[in-house]
Amino acid sequence: TFLLVSEVYSYLPDPAAAKRLLEVLSKALKFKIDMEKLDIEIQKQKKL
Repeated sequence: TFLLVSEVYSYLPDPAAAKRLLEVLSKALKFKIDMEKLDIEIQKQKKL
């Protein structure tokens, strides 16, 4: 059983928080996830 929690604002998407959670999950389950699209969204959000 896993419980993954990340502190985020409910009114604002947070792709960086999603990426951190996916990194933890992929490490725990020993599989790789392509984060390229999340990285693009993170960069877009930084420009705002």
